[in-house]
Amino acid sequence: MTASFARLVALTVSLAGSGGGRVLADIGGLDCPGSCLAELTAGSTITLAASPEAPGAGIRNVFDGWTGACASAGTGPCTLVLADATTVSAVFTRWLTLTVVRTGDGSGRVISTEGPTTLPIDCGTTCAAEASAGAPLLVGADGRAARVHANGVAADRVRRADVGRVAADE
Repeated sequence: MTASFARLVALTVSLAGSGGGRVLADIGGLDCPGSCLAELTAGSTITLAASPEAPGAGIRNVFDGWTGACASAGTGPCTLVLADATTVSAVFTRWLTLTVVRTGDGSGRVISTEGPTTLPIDCGTTCAAEASAGAPLLVGADGRAARVHANGVAADRVRRADVGRVAADE
């Protein structure tokens, strides 16, 4: 009788960013709603796919791409041949519907900075737009107060020269 042993390698999968989602694999029943570790036979080919969660009205999660061994896959599925221990991370960003309503007698505007996870916003009396969780908001130089709402919930009160952050009560 001859015994045969397969060499196992570790695949570590994690989630990163402000959003939520999961990573699914085509073999081994791998389903990671957070960090997970799988031991698979060396030489195995595995395809990973990221799926953003759908948390509810006014909130949207977006899959931004992979880091680690899957970095070159962009936002598509990632196929790996597991020769050694491998680490992969799926990056998700949470976007919130932001409603800005000005109050008071003065004049002014609410603006946000534009960046890789923020859409520019420049509001008159009332406006709504999507912004990533944590996006900075500023009130125009003339200082009219503004009530900031994220996901329909008052999140912060800002005035001239104050910096707020988009947040949602969940």
